[in-house]
Amino acid sequence: MIEAVFVEFGNIMTQSKLIIAKNFCFFGTCSSVETTKLLRKQPSPQTPMDYMKINPDELTDAPSPTTHKKELDEAVGATTFGCNLYEADPGQQISMGAHYHPDHEEMMYVLDGKLRFETPDGEYVVAAGEAFFVPMGAEQKGYAAGDERARFLAIGAPKAEDHAVIREPCDSCGETTEREFGTETDEEGQIVVLYCSECGTECERFGPGPH
Repeated sequence: MIEAVFVEFGNIMTQSKLIIAKNFCFFGTCSSVETTKLLRKQPSPQTPMDYMKINPDELTDAPSPTTHKKELDEAVGATTFGCNLYEADPGQQISMGAHYHPDHEEMMYVLDGKLRFETPDGEYVVAAGEAFFVPMGAEQKGYAAGDERARFLAIGAPKAEDHAVIREPCDSCGETTEREFGTETDEEGQIVVLYCSECGTECERFGPGPH
């Protein structure tokens, strides 16, 4: 009888099925053991899953101060988290400035080389095989450290809240100010331009790699 319910309501979402299952069991049509098995039962997929495999080397570089930045999340159409693969030569900064994400947390996992992060709590050096977590609202500025190229993954969520607040000294007005973002396009692709929020001076611009 329960199996028939699942067939008949095959297109109803799982939560509805569980409510139906609980109601049937409440009226004594199955035991507690059968209830547990029933609630664990998952419907067979009605359509194929959108699995994807990509080769980061085949992706176009995104604007960044690093040698390479590959937006893996954009390549697969991920909607709930961000995931970027970076390569940075020694001394390169890995973000567009000292920044924080008000409503977004992130983690960097180092594949090769080392990273160094400047934070209000001091410096952190992160080696290959280690990860560095940055909570929401925490400021940091990272660099590739050591003598070899660093490769690392930057993963963050929620993706829709990945806006960064950048605060850096402005050479023009002499103040530490927030940056406003602009974009341009040239023969290399999209360029991200940062402006001082106080005096409007262009401070930096970042194009796609390799740099």
